[in-house]
Amino acid sequence: VEAFGTDMAQEANMASIVLRKNRWRVQIRKLGHRYFSKTFLYKDNAEKWARKIEYEMDQGRHLINDGRDLNLQILLNRYLNEVTIHKKSRVQETYCIQKLLREKFTFIPLYKISMNEVQDFKKRRSNSPVALRHELIVIRHCLKTARSEWGLEFSSTPWEIVSLPKAPASRKRRLSEKEYEDLYKASQLMKVNYIWPAVSLAIETGMRRVELLKLKWSNINFKDRIALLEDTKNGEDRFVPLSSCAFKLLSSLQRETERVFPISENALRLSWERLKRKAGVRDLRFHDLRHEALSRFTEKGLSPLEIVEISGHKQLTQLRNYTHLTAIKLANKI
Repeated sequence: VEAFGTDMAQEANMASIVLRKNRWRVQIRKLGHRYFSKTFLYKDNAEKWARKIEYEMDQGRHLINDGRDLNLQILLNRYLNEVTIHKKSRVQETYCIQKLLREKFTFIPLYKISMNEVQDFKKRRSNSPVALRHELIVIRHCLKTARSEWGLEFSSTPWEIVSLPKAPASRKRRLSEKEYEDLYKASQLMKVNYIWPAVSLAIETGMRRVELLKLKWSNINFKDRIALLEDTKNGEDRFVPLSSCAFKLLSSLQRETERVFPISENALRLSWERLKRKAGVRDLRFHDLRHEALSRFTEKGLSPLEIVEISGHKQLTQLRNYTHLTAIKLANKI
């Protein structure tokens, strides 16, 4: 073992260099500053790097709370553990952040990030504009949280001023009668017995996938034909009326567990994909069934206020993205 320099040894919490397995390991500790550790093949390189870091510390760099040497790797990991974990969309956002953490630019100090690097990232992700938009929004909120909630100070970064990809146009995908029949026939050939009840209930009630999976038997009032959905996407509970079809469907199911559909979100997703393949139905997402339900409510004559009560949207303007009337039915009305 060899300490680095006599002056260094006399000053507490500074650099030391240790020979381990034919490599020189540098460790630099100084009160109020970030901890550094790096391994070198040659001692001269280790000493040069240690002097460089110590000089920068003397210049006021690498302070724990000054933010100058913070990078997205540090901030996104903290954001993941302190913010994302409390979100209802934590599964999707965790996947998004984990992808970002594999990017090389997350290791670069924030003050060194250039607009060119940000634009290169946008260009590489241009084939997935929806995912890119979400990634940029997550980065921006992470930086905003670091300043407002964690008290970190750092200059504005290119991430905060670069333009976001345009939000995608709302989908207008409707389920045709033939597709409905094909899905039903295909469901009868599948081993799982929960996929068609889940699909039917989504169409009849407009429930989201996660709401279907959280639905409990104890929250269904068969007498009044209503179901209570707890802690929904907007943070509130809401009651959903059950149509005659939905009522009959739920009444026919076995009550073997606390939940109506005692399966995971991934299991439902995989079963849905298999069902579509068997039925030969393309470009139909499970969430499109919610669009179909709300559009059917409109066609049945329900008012926007009534539909919002069922769907749980906060604003009427949000409903426009979910209700799409077929041109044929509109033509019949005029």
